[in-house]
Amino acid sequence: STVSVTAPASKLTVTGNSSETSYRITASNVAYAGGVKGVKFAVWSETGGQDDLKWYSAVKDASGNWNSDVSIADHKTAGTYQVHLYVELLGGPEKFLRGTTFTVSNPSITLLAGESVDGAAGTFTIKASGVKAASGVEMVEVAVWSRSNQSDLKWYTLSANSQGEYTGRVSIGNHNWNYGTYTMHGYITTKTGIRRCAITSKVSVTAPASKLAVTGNSSETNYRITASNVAYAGGVKDVKFAVWSETGGQDDLKWYSAVKDASGNWISDVSIADHKTAGTYQVHMYAELLSGTDKFLRGTTFKVSSPSIASLTGGSIN
Repeated sequence: STVSVTAPASKLTVTGNSSETSYRITASNVAYAGGVKGVKFAVWSETGGQDDLKWYSAVKDASGNWNSDVSIADHKTAGTYQVHLYVELLGGPEKFLRGTTFTVSNPSITLLAGESVDGAAGTFTIKASGVKAASGVEMVEVAVWSRSNQSDLKWYTLSANSQGEYTGRVSIGNHNWNYGTYTMHGYITTKTGIRRCAITSKVSVTAPASKLAVTGNSSETNYRITASNVAYAGGVKDVKFAVWSETGGQDDLKWYSAVKDASGNWISDVSIADHKTAGTYQVHMYAELLSGTDKFLRGTTFKVSSPSIASLTGGSIN
């Protein structure tokens, strides 16, 4: 015949406080043949595997239970935690008895938005609302970039206001004065050191709509280029025009410095005698920023008619 010998059914429970900063592990009915010398708990968060595994020695109380307290600040991770109970026998070996789990909630942000966008100044406000963390919010940060390779990524630390929102001001001057779509990733750091990307969002920043016009005289000897509503974040120092005829590629490309008139328009005159080509001309406008960077704003075209002979006849040669 056979007989089955089983260890007493130990129990393992975990209870946390309301702020999820500390969890008490309690092992009860711990008994094992050979006698129990001590109890310890292996604790780790499932996120990242066992990279935060810590061992906690338990203390036996008057009721015979074994207790130990876990501080989440020592793990800095949200999500599911594993707890394994081991007994150290009087004879020396350690025995695994049982395991359980507990969960630490993730911090969250309900809304992340770019507001009060000012294209001329190149600024916008980041607003994060619905910011929640059981242990309290230590910091809200936002990673912001406009280039797909994140080469212009910058971090912004937001400040809390009386409405419980977090805000910060972004200047595209921190991002090489790039216009376009900006990506934002919002991170929360909790009082227990948990740091998480909680939300993502986008915002578009566009330059003011400048205008570019070309007018020629009736004899097609001169063309006036006029740029109006020229504004760019960082401030415009100068404006220049790149002009060339499409015939022959850019073999006749010339740069023209513009002069700002009393109305705020930038003007330059082009003499066709300096190009000596008929057909379509390309005009590209560039703004030189106060920072020294040149930025292409827009382009347009104009046409110079080709010379022609209405008729050509030959007389008699005697």
